[in-house]
Amino acid sequence: MIFSSKKVSSSDVLKYYSDKHVLRHYEEATGLVGLWESEKVVFQRSIKNKCAQLLEIGCGTGRISFGMSQLGYAKITATDFSKKMIIRAKKLNEKYKTKI
Repeated sequence: MIFSSKKVSSSDVLKYYSDKHVLRHYEEATGLVGLWESEKVVFQRSIKNKCAQLLEIGCGTGRISFGMSQLGYAKITATDFSKKMIIRAKKLNEKYKTKI
């Protein structure tokens, strides 16, 4: 892989995360993959209080937040820079019926 010295702007990031193929990929990963086993272990060992208030910044379509909810964490707030990712996450939240 060749790295460019060009700075990445916020508009570059938003453009990437607004691409329909990227959005679909992240949404599929949220529904099909969920948390990796290693993530489950790390979260459960690190955050023992399931009622702790958690904030996920950069949640995308919510793969980690929804996975944390499935593990029993009850107070999750999730946010992202991309409105299109948030729209997908809200759509999934209707399906999963969480309080995220």
